[in-house]
Amino acid sequence: MRAVLVALVATGCFFEPPRPLDPDARGGMNPGDGPDGGLGSANYMFVSSTPFSIAAIPTAAERMMAADAHCQGLAFQAPQASPVRGHYYQAWVSTDLVNAGDRLAMTGARVWLRPDGHLIARTVVDLTDGSLDSAPLFDENVDMVGAGVAVMTGTESSGLYSISNLGCGNGHVEVGLPTAMDGTWTDTGYQTCQTTTLRLYCLGYDVVGQL
Repeated sequence: MRAVLVALVATGCFFEPPRPLDPDARGGMNPGDGPDGGLGSANYMFVSSTPFSIAAIPTAAERMMAADAHCQGLAFQAPQASPVRGHYYQAWVSTDLVNAGDRLAMTGARVWLRPDGHLIARTVVDLTDGSLDSAPLFDENVDMVGAGVAVMTGTESSGLYSISNLGCGNGHVEVGLPTAMDGTWTDTGYQTCQTTTLRLYCLGYDVVGQL
């Protein structure tokens, strides 16, 4: 795993600047033709269709990079008709040195839709104020996630790292519920760091978005 991560970093997978996009790029949808309220441009947020495990990854920094790579890989492999294709994504995860909310805010991105077109949040503040416009129910294939799915976050509802973050200093990692529209979407309890069934939230960051 370490060798794979080094190779990915060497190729610029994690730190390549976002490519310029058409300001109205929305996966083939035109402003006003979807349930997003007529937003002209937006990013997408999806739940990973496959689980992500940190059990075999030694450091928190490597876990964060691997989580980002997991999200990006799923976006690249999404069906041609999926609106998540053609964009850059990072995982909503925190370590004890990096907060998920701060990391996303640094990209300047705003406005996140579900793959089915419904608005989730307009700003990072909206993601972290305890209330979403829609629950992040869909994966990159535009399939609704099943009941009982837990998502690894390491992040409290404020967007700050939880004591149970990806560093796993206490042997646990914070999880969220993709069926929730309140703060429990990212902060609903924790599971052991050895679990292999947790999903990720993947958020696009290469579109500024129209508020």
